Amino acid sequence: MTNRPYHRIAASCLTLLALLAFAPIAHGQDATTATKVAAEVSSSTKTTTGSNYEKLYADRCALFEKENAQIWNQPGADRPVVLLGSSSMHIIKPDQMFPGYKIANRGISSDRIRFGTRGVLGRMQNSVYDCHPRAVFVLIGTNDLGAVSKSGKPTFDEVVADYAELIGKIRKGVPDAEVFIVSNHATRDKSAHIAPFIKPFNEANRKLAEAGDKKIHFVDYYTETVGPDGLLKPELTKDGLHLNAEGYKFLQKRFIEAMDSVGIKPTATAATTAGK
Repeated sequence: MTNRPYHRIAASCLTLLALLAFAPIAHGQDATTATKVAAEVSSSTKTTTGSNYEKLYADRCALFEKENAQIWNQPGADRPVVLLGSSSMHIIKPDQMFPGYKIANRGISSDRIRFGTRGVLGRMQNSVYDCHPRAVFVLIGTNDLGAVSKSGKPTFDEVVADYAELIGKIRKGVPDAEVFIVSNHATRDKSAHIAPFIKPFNEANRKLAEAGDKKIHFVDYYTETVGPDGLLKPELTKDGLHLNAEGYKFLQKRFIEAMDSVGIKPTATAATTAGK
């Protein structure tokens, strides 16, 4: 498979990011609790970071199907907010990053919009439709653009078209759900070759969000995380590809603002799934 090395690089960062990303973000945590959270996130990813993309994809989809049957498809179940994407979503611990919100984490590390019969387009049933979401945050595309930058296949225009198809399927499958198109953050260092494609990709997706459908919204955290050189600010990443804890504070803030804008508020008790 042409792009498998890229997937292995992305997956290999998962454990490091899990250790770093969320303890500082959680509200009101002391050092002991923060350490415990980091350990929980780390242990939840150790069994998958060494696996190849195909196995990880299959394992996560199986988990999603199980959770949907046990939680989201039960009579009277609350409708969650779905986090749909690749590693930037996968490593989120919803109960720590978004305490009190009903979240279904549908991220898969190294995933793409379209990747043969897989990719996000290949798992819409278990990742979106069967969750019956009230809102969907979509953060995906960097891995696709990585392939564009390395081989030219797919083309940039094909990735933009795939993304538009994805949004269209969400709108058709859950027409009453709010859809949040999330900008991709820039990259740097070993992943700097992707950075030139990020800004135009975000702009294309912004136009999609502003095309007149009132259920589609654009969430921009690219602007505040990119440096004057067009690369991700060095203080917001450890590997040049993923955000660190400081970087995730921007994403956390924008997601909460977006939910608030459509009346989604935290509750006293909330279910969070597939964040482990």
